[in-house]
Amino acid sequence: MSTIQLYFAKGSTNRVRTRVVLLQKGINFTLIEIDLQKHSGRIYADFWLW
Repeated sequence: MSTIQLYFAKGSTNRVRTRVVLLQKGINFTLIEIDLQKHSGRIYADFWLW
């Protein structure tokens, strides 16, 4: 089974909630931090539009 990649930015409350649920369910995941200052104009293109 592959692990989930959880993308987050500092201060994200949704990341905390998602992480808690994944831990409770025993699902493996990898945290990947996104620097919003660095990627401000490319967030949707790089991470959301597949």
